[in-house]
Amino acid sequence: MKFLHVIRYSLWLVWQVVVAATDVVLDTLRPNQKQQPVLIGLPLRVKSDLEVTLFAESITMTPGTLVCGVRETDAGRLFIIHAIFGADLDALYDSLYDMEEHLVPRLRDVPRPKAFVFEEYNADQFIDPDAVVGVAAEVDHGLPLPDGIASNGEDKGARS
Repeated sequence: MKFLHVIRYSLWLVWQVVVAATDVVLDTLRPNQKQQPVLIGLPLRVKSDLEVTLFAESITMTPGTLVCGVRETDAGRLFIIHAIFGADLDALYDSLYDMEEHLVPRLRDVPRPKAFVFEEYNADQFIDPDAVVGVAAEVDHGLPLPDGIASNGEDKGARS
């Protein structure tokens, strides 16, 4: 990455963090919160380990989103992401792919892969401390991938 691009991306990312933090704080103070947690699979276009790491860190440092793991599929890597504002999935996917394109501008001409929701994830299960959900399910059991996406057996879920 060129030095000027690093500076430009860093400033853009700081602004995204400020906007997201404001959204989370304001929503927390609302009587009718808009939070609707969702666990998604986001196929990546970034290829190098450095790009994947920087993209994961950018997502995780943005309030309201967390990269829970990386899964290797036949089509390449995908992130398993927990987001608290999942009511508008298209807007969520667009914001994540926008971040990927700001990080690696050459991707603006590369078609965006189809992201998806892990249907087996149910945020209501968090009220049961013994329930296996989220990262624990990915590590111990592996969340099922949707039809058409095959795992190559090298899952790299977050480990505690």
